[in-house]
Parts: sequence; structure tokens; C-alpha cells
Amino acid sequence: AEQGSEGEEAVQEPERGFAGAPDIKPELGQELLQDFIAAWLSEWIYFVEDLDRPIPVPPLKIATDPVKFDIHQVVDDPLNGSPARLALVTATTADGSATTYVVFKGSSFLNDFVANASVSPDYTPFDAAFADQTTFIHHGAHHAIAQLRVRQWPALLEHLGRAWEAGVRRLVVTGHSLGGQYALAFMLQVFFGKAKDGETMQPLLREARCVTFGAPMCYGSAEGADVRKDLSDFLRQRSVVYINSEIGRA
Repeated sequence: AEQGSEGEEAVQEPERGFAGAPDIKPELGQELLQDFIAAWLSEWIYFVEDLDRPIPVPPLKIATDPVKFDIHQVVDDPLNGSPARLALVTATTADGSATTYVVFKGSSFLNDFVANASVSPDYTPFDAAFADQTTFIHHGAHHAIAQLRVRQWPALLEHLGRAWEAGVRRLVVTGHSLGGQYALAFMLQVFFGKAKDGETMQPLLREARCVTFGAPMCYGSAEGADVRKDLSDFLRQRSVVYINSEIGRA
């Protein structure tokens, strides 16, 4: 776990990295299977061009049984609170278990680098919530997710409510590179929600996990201080940061 960094002109375009249909061993266990699917979706979102008719998620198997992917929505609207291309996808395995994924796209275009460049530490969320002036979050990532909270949160909660009613019991927030940093910043909303609303919080959101690939630092602390323990423990329990990742680049 880490505690702590589309405009029009392309800066770097990922190469097409999909080849064949991997067949994953179920012996990996539920969480590692979720992580592999998160990596698959974090690659797929780089290649989505038509938001209204996104390309299908490439085939993926677990013990020869195909994983069923339902693409609910792909959003890319900075003026309405979307910090980056964002997809909602549910993956259902042969045993009927379903996981919804919130997938953030990583850096490819010039205005993504505005967020990348906003590396100053932001102490205000923790000062406002806990009078803590030593723990910080990456300013650009936090600002992006704060805009999503203002404009997109009701729609997200509505979707998660429908998913819960349909039998989905797991939520994974994921992304590669800058998308992974957004996913980590998203988890601060979960952390604050649990502290404020507790058991009344939307159940999928309350138990969300975060799985990121090659994500820059998102959280940190002032010199001579530690990241607050409750946040550190929460991130250690709920997030996985895969460091040496070539998703979207290989």
C-alpha cells in the first residue's frame, strides 16, 4: 500500500498491448484475481475512443471460463467534473460473483499534465476534517477528485445502488499512472465517508478496494511527521500499488 504524484494534442500514445486471451488460475485467490482484472481494464481504457460505443473489453478467462464484462458507462467531460476518462465496468465470473470497477485512464494528453504538474502538497482536507496540519495529499489529484465529488457523485451513488440491488458485492477503484493516482485520491473520499457516515454509507463504497499500477505518490507528511495513523492503516488495508507496471505502454 502507498501513503505518499484530454485536450486535443496527443503527447504519448500507448501501443496496443493485448495479445490472446489470458487464462488465469483460480488458485491465485479472489483479491489477486480482482487485481489482474483491474490491470486488464486499466489497459483497455487507453484504447476507448468512442465514449458512446466503447470497444469491448478483450477476452479474459479464469480456469477456461470467460469473464463477462458489462460496460455501463464511459465518461470524459472535464467541464462536468470528470478528472480523466472514467469507466464503470462490472466483471462477472463463471461462479456468478460480480465486481464493479471504477477505472481511471492514465496520462496521454496535454491537459493531463496540468494535474501531473500540480505537485504541491495540499494540507487543507486533513486540516478541515481533523485539524491535522501535517498530513497532505497531492494537490492536483485531490482537486480533480473534488470536482468529481461535486458534479458526478450522485450519479455514481445511483449506479452503485443499482449494482448492489443486482447482487454486486465488491467495488474496485483502479488506474494506471496518473489514473492510479486519481484512484488513490478517490479513496480519500471513502476514508472521509467512513469517518463521517459509518454504517449508513453506500455499502459498495464503504468496502471499496483500490488497485493501481505505476501510480505516482499521492499522500505524504510534513518533514519530521508521519502520515496520520488512521489514514495509513486504511490505505494499507484497502490499497495495492504495483510499482513496476508497463500497462498502456507495452
